[in-house]
Amino acid sequence: EVDTLVVSPEETLVVPSNIRFVATANTSGLGDITGRHASAKVSDTAFTSRWNATYTVAYLPEKAEARLLVNAGAPVEQAEQAVRCAKMTRNVAWARACGRGEDPKSAWAWRVMTSTPEHDRHALRELTRTCFNW
Repeated sequence: EVDTLVVSPEETLVVPSNIRFVATANTSGLGDITGRHASAKVSDTAFTSRWNATYTVAYLPEKAEARLLVNAGAPVEQAEQAVRCAKMTRNVAWARACGRGEDPKSAWAWRVMTSTPEHDRHALRELTRTCFNW
């Protein structure tokens, strides 16, 4: 509500006027009918209607995203492959690990695969094989 935050039925906090809450909804509340992104919660209208303003922010164009990965240290030939896997892999930590001299395949396993929820790993393995031929 206007100047309060209901924490629980027993607790309400007064919110100062200079405080802003920011949230992301990477699925735009639509989820994924394939079931591959089961960890992405679906936001219903009752939830989203309570936000004062919403903005849709697109990802970088593919070439710009690949350039970002290369600038962070990813090998040029594999940066474009990583962008193709972007829905599951948006992970600059992998590129930075490559820039520090780690093997790209090993860095992928440690930075991307292990940070993916267990129920999504099979799909990510399929994407990794398809995009990188690893």
